[in-house]
Amino acid sequence: MKRIIDGVAYNTDTATVLAQTKWEDKDDRGRDTDVTATLYETPKGAFFLAKEIETTWVVEDRYGDRETKSREDNVFLPMTADEAEAWMLKGDVEVIHNRFAEGVPEAEAEDGQSATLYFRVPETLKQRVVQAAAAADVSTNTWLLRCAEGCLKT
Repeated sequence: MKRIIDGVAYNTDTATVLAQTKWEDKDDRGRDTDVTATLYETPKGAFFLAKEIETTWVVEDRYGDRETKSREDNVFLPMTADEAEAWMLKGDVEVIHNRFAEGVPEAEAEDGQSATLYFRVPETLKQRVVQAAAAADVSTNTWLLRCAEGCLKT
């Protein structure tokens, strides 16, 4: 697919696939929607997100006969490098080619079962941590783990 946005071409056939995610949703009318979002990088280094949206619904005529209908939409969203990297790190995304690899921590195997650590913080700090985790679209636990791992890097 190729789209021209603000005089610039974005072509899925010539761009490199970096990451992809899929999810099921409902549209504004409550119809079932399957969404596939794919992050691309053009040969000249621009980034864009291509969303393929398939909506299905059932129509019943006055005689009670039912027919399944569907519609496909494609949406292209240009992104900056920072937006593309943030999108790759958010949620359940399958990374196919990570051109931001140096900024992404590699998963490490744990030496055993996970452990629980309790510590007390002022209420204001707790609120700031919860807000920061929500802004990063991750759980508070995940956000705190990333902070601790970042502080312990040598």
